[in-house]
Amino acid sequence: TIEMSMTPNRGGLLAASLAVCLVVLAVSLGRLPGRSELESESRALWTEGEHLGHMESLAAKAQGHLLMKDKRIFQSLNLAARKKALDAEGEDVEFKQARNTQIALDQRLVQLTGKLHAQEQALAYMAPRLQERVETTDELHSMVQQLDQVVPKIKPDLKTIGEQLQEIKDAGKQTREQMMTASEELGKYKNAYKLFGERMQEAREKAAIARREVEADNVQALRATEASTGLRQRAATAQGAQQGQMLVADSEREAARAEMLNRQSAEAAQSNQLFDAEADESLAYMSMFGADAQQADQRLKGESMKLQALGRQYARGRFLAQNGAARDQYLKAELAKAKKALDRSELVSEDDKLAFMTGEKATQATAKEVGVEERAAVGNTEKAAGEARKLDEDKAQWEEDSAQADSIKRAAEEHARAEEHLEAASTLNPK
Repeated sequence: TIEMSMTPNRGGLLAASLAVCLVVLAVSLGRLPGRSELESESRALWTEGEHLGHMESLAAKAQGHLLMKDKRIFQSLNLAARKKALDAEGEDVEFKQARNTQIALDQRLVQLTGKLHAQEQALAYMAPRLQERVETTDELHSMVQQLDQVVPKIKPDLKTIGEQLQEIKDAGKQTREQMMTASEELGKYKNAYKLFGERMQEAREKAAIARREVEADNVQALRATEASTGLRQRAATAQGAQQGQMLVADSEREAARAEMLNRQSAEAAQSNQLFDAEADESLAYMSMFGADAQQADQRLKGESMKLQALGRQYARGRFLAQNGAARDQYLKAELAKAKKALDRSELVSEDDKLAFMTGEKATQATAKEVGVEERAAVGNTEKAAGEARKLDEDKAQWEEDSAQADSIKRAAEEHARAEEHLEAASTLNPK
């Protein structure tokens, strides 16, 4: 109550004190209404000394009243100053608490800011890693889809290759059979060609012998004919009959011999024709079997080339089959690996997404907490500044109150001395 009356209304209190002092002084000086009339009535009855003593006594009483009033005011001001000092101590404690709170808030804000920075750095590190994980997951998913489309097609392709290999094997078997047939035919044709070549050669040789025999028989027949003619001519001119007969007989023998040689020549010429015909026939057979042999050889070569081509196709088919089987196993293994990798990647991706979302939420929460701490720090700073201003104001007011209390104390001391002096004077001037 004293603090409320002294702190906001110190000017009014001082004014009231001054008014009381003026009233007391007015009373002591006899200026109040009614007092002057009493004094005027008593002046006629009192002596001058009594009147002076009475006035000094009244003045002493007035000084006593002023002294008591000053003491009460001083006590009130003293109590108010003590209360203000206690309040100032409390406000100083609150200021220290606010300062300590501000220090704690600043430390907390530094910690939260560092935490927020670390979380932001973690998110900045996690973001490209998460994007890379998503891209890797997408690539694995695309790979799995492609392998799922490719792997089922390999088995039908391998089946087709197997069927083609079987066809090639069947064609190779048929080609080998045709090659064997062509080889056998070629052998037969070659043997026939050789045989008819030998026959032609033999017929040619026999025909040549027959031609030589024809020529020899023709020459001998010509000579025998000439000899027979000569003998006939000699027989015609012979001297004796016996000699003529002998020449005729020799001529007939030569003529018979010429006829025989002509027959032999004709037979040899016929044999020559027969041997030439046989040789020509053998040559015709040779040409025929030679052409057959050439055809069989060409057919054999063609079948051989075909068999080689089939062999190359079969080798290529076998390679494709083996490569396809190996590729089938490889792609199946890769598909299994890709599916496992995709499952792991999706799991890790989900974990990364969850961790990233958790990090985002934690970062947002930390940011909010930083905002709260910043507002609390700002509010506490303003509060501490207010407490500091209040302390300064209270200190100034306390100093002003102390000065007023000291002034009132000095006035009370002066009033006490005046009261003592007036009391002493009143004893010297009795009524």
